[in-house]
Amino acid sequence: MERVEEVVDRGREVEEDLFDNAMNGDWEKVVGLYRSSENVHDLEITKMGDTALHIAAFDGETKIVLDLLEILKENASKILKIKNKKGNTPLHLAAVVGDEETCHAMATKNPKLVSSRNNENETPLFLAALNGHEKVFLCLHSHCVEEGCYSFRTSNGDTILHAAISGEYFSKCVSYPFLKSAVICTITLLTTSRI
Repeated sequence: MERVEEVVDRGREVEEDLFDNAMNGDWEKVVGLYRSSENVHDLEITKMGDTALHIAAFDGETKIVLDLLEILKENASKILKIKNKKGNTPLHLAAVVGDEETCHAMATKNPKLVSSRNNENETPLFLAALNGHEKVFLCLHSHCVEEGCYSFRTSNGDTILHAAISGEYFSKCVSYPFLKSAVICTITLLTTSRI
């Protein structure tokens, strides 16, 4: 029984180390922990259920994310599917902050993540549009593997078009060839009427 308690205590200690290092920006120590034990790869280390990969993505730590993905190798696709309590994958968070390189790396490992929905039914593609990250939006769109990848609606009914309009990213929508011509005309009228 003592041995089991010792193992449990060591597990908590590693989890706390991972959390402390991620929160303090000691990313090389996080990378070291990832290298030393596969058991930490899927640990949810915050109360919101974030993994170290979630935190690194949201902090815009591109190099660290790439290092962690390299360590994960074939397991990366599975780990990238982990959602926090808001339903966000690490890709959702990378899209929010506009990290194109991270988004590309994650979407390359698992293209289906581009259309993964969070608790608000927002996809990483939607979040890129909502936050006006054109390069990230185009990058993620290039990874769309499911038909209608960009036509999802959020829980309040908004589409990517709504997100672009509410953020006043009109010119960006006009140039996207996959939007229907009626939508392009609407956006052109909206843009023209604002001048």
